Amino acid sequence: MRIDDWVNPGLVKSILTLALLISASGASSQIETELGSRIPHASPAEIPSSNLSAQDRARATIAAFSTCLVLRSRVAVERVLSLPATDMATTKALSNLATSDCLRAGKLGMAPSLLRGGLFNALYRKDFLRTPPPLYNKALNYHLDVSDPTSPSAQSYIALHEFADCVVRSNPVDSRTVVISSVASAQETAGYSRLGPSLSGCITVGQNLSFSKTVLSGIISEALYRQSARK
Repeated sequence: MRIDDWVNPGLVKSILTLALLISASGASSQIETELGSRIPHASPAEIPSSNLSAQDRARATIAAFSTCLVLRSRVAVERVLSLPATDMATTKALSNLATSDCLRAGKLGMAPSLLRGGLFNALYRKDFLRTPPPLYNKALNYHLDVSDPTSPSAQSYIALHEFADCVVRSNPVDSRTVVISSVASAQETAGYSRLGPSLSGCITVGQNLSFSKTVLSGIISEALYRQSARK
């Protein structure tokens, strides 16, 4: 099973075509020029350019853009996230979200599946940042998220999300830590380190999963939000 049947981690570099509204310092302005668009003043984001790798800058961009979308268009976000996850119509709907006022100019260049993870991260922060609710704590049925569970993309989606769901139920405290911590912060790094046993323990025998931290943070965010919001 190929992980890039659902999302190609290499596409993370293209996220940098999305810009953030960042501070007016020379370094920040340079990044803004490189990225080419901006998140409005209603949802500003500060990114320390000198301390972030390209992948971490991409993750920070997803987080800021997704937060803006949830604050401005939550109903539309929830509607799109309720659609069959791997259908082309859903991919188009996610792409359409990227034309919102959360972009100063240009187009959002990222795999829609990465935006999906960012949106769930933003929803969790919006609803549960202060107080973590009790988890549903039973395995969620991700087969229900797709219209054709036998397709390669659906099988990759299901495998990834079942893995993330296992990690969250195995270690909800540190799953929450990596979801709410700032990108590339000491808290996030420590959280991922403590998640190590769960990450390895939730891979089933014969399973070969390979993904970037961008993908991992997105699927953990989704699993944690859905475990937290499930009644």
